[in-house]
Amino acid sequence: MLVLLLVSLLVAVPPARADAIDDYIRTEMERRHIPGLALAVARHGKVVKVRGYGVANLEHNVPVTPDTVFELASVTKQFTAAAIMTLVEEGKVQLDDPVAWHLPRAPETWNAITVRHLLTHTSGLPGLGSGLKALWPAARGCGTRRRRCSTRRSRTS
Repeated sequence: MLVLLLVSLLVAVPPARADAIDDYIRTEMERRHIPGLALAVARHGKVVKVRGYGVANLEHNVPVTPDTVFELASVTKQFTAAAIMTLVEEGKVQLDDPVAWHLPRAPETWNAITVRHLLTHTSGLPGLGSGLKALWPAARGCGTRRRRCSTRRSRTS
């Protein structure tokens, strides 16, 4: 009886068919030798498709899912710089603003760092070889009785 039920369910449900987006993505992945990607498609402000394609790790054949986290390293630097410069053009950010004006919880050690320093990689912030924890105040003892790292600043024109 159970086998008959399973067979009837399999027959009743048509196999999943790839849509035009799936076809396009698979064609481009093959043509460009892309091992894997995660895709989100939004239409009129609503997400209409979220899907992973291919593999995230070639060595272990791990499939890409919509939740896969890709290490981008320095790929985003130019996009971040372009976004910041757009804000500069709009007058919302100045290159010589201290970053603490825009990051009110920044530690005191960042008081002299400006937006320009960040964009030109001359801020003196540590490298992230050990991860992001090097940047957080708690990793340097801020917030303890011995060391206070509050940097709330008001911006003056």
